[in-house]
Amino acid sequence: MAGQNITLSLPKGERWPHRFPRGALFSVGTNGARNVSFDPLRVLAWVQQATKEMRAIHDGFTPTASTHVGVDLGA
Repeated sequence: MAGQNITLSLPKGERWPHRFPRGALFSVGTNGARNVSFDPLRVLAWVQQATKEMRAIHDGFTPTASTHVGVDLGA
C-alpha cells in the first residue's frame, strides 16, 4: 500500500471525524460532495486508534463485520 492513495467522499456540509487524517482535495462533485485522497496507512491507523478508544470506553467492545459506527458531528 506504500505510495498508493484511496479516495473518500464526504457529503456537502459534513465534516471528517475528530482526529481523522488530513487528505488532499481531489475534486468536488456536482452535488457538493468533496472527494479527498488519503494515505490508506494513515486511515487504517486512525481506525485502529478509534477502536482502542472505544474499547477503553466500552469494556469488551469487539468490532465485527456487521459493526456500524455512527459519528456524531455535533451541532
